[in-house]
Amino acid sequence: MKNKRLHTDDYLDLILRSEPNFELSSEFEKKLSQKIEKIVSWETYFKQFFTWIAVGIFSLSVAISILFFAQKDIFTILLSFTTQHYQLVLMVIFLICSVVFFDTVLLNYLFYRYGKKE
Repeated sequence: MKNKRLHTDDYLDLILRSEPNFELSSEFEKKLSQKIEKIVSWETYFKQFFTWIAVGIFSLSVAISILFFAQKDIFTILLSFTTQHYQLVLMVIFLICSVVFFDTVLLNYLFYRYGKKE
């Protein structure tokens, strides 16, 4: 296995040192870097969005668990309110997630795309 890998590495080094039989356009580097920047920026924005969502869920679960152990009567009132008005609670959660998505993903992408100097 090791000899096979060394042989492949030697062959790859030989290929990379040799001159190619074709020429790339002058815009190739610019187009490639722009495509890579676009992909990496989308990945970064989505990672940031999911990080904010995870932090929000974790903070909410910690607050609910503290409330459950510290003030059980308030917890039961809060639980009954959420079960009775679940549409309102889901709408508020959806609005918060939408605002975080627009702020972390779309707004950053639009600033990046249209704020770039060509």
